Amino acid sequence: MSLVFFDDAMHHILRICRTLRQPRGNLMLIGVGGSGKQSLAKLSSAMYEIRYRVIEMSKDFNINKFREFIKGIMFDTAGIEKEKKVPEPAAFVMTDS
Repeated sequence: MSLVFFDDAMHHILRICRTLRQPRGNLMLIGVGGSGKQSLAKLSSAMYEIRYRVIEMSKDFNINKFREFIKGIMFDTAGIEKEKKVPEPAAFVMTDS
């Protein structure tokens, strides 16, 4: 599949990739809905082979469920359950909807 990116999208991908390269890199993407923030973040994390996770918000989402989600990410990335020796990087997205 051939993809065509706008110049602004390529610049945003470069910024996201630069942030993902940094240790403990954090990023806040702000913009109107449907502008491609999640898609660019997903593409950038795929470029660096970083596991991409999305927090599923619901009405009964609370601090305990958030902690369980983070604990699951930590177990996955540390390789405790999979008996891996090298930690696996992860990126997670939290939306405001």
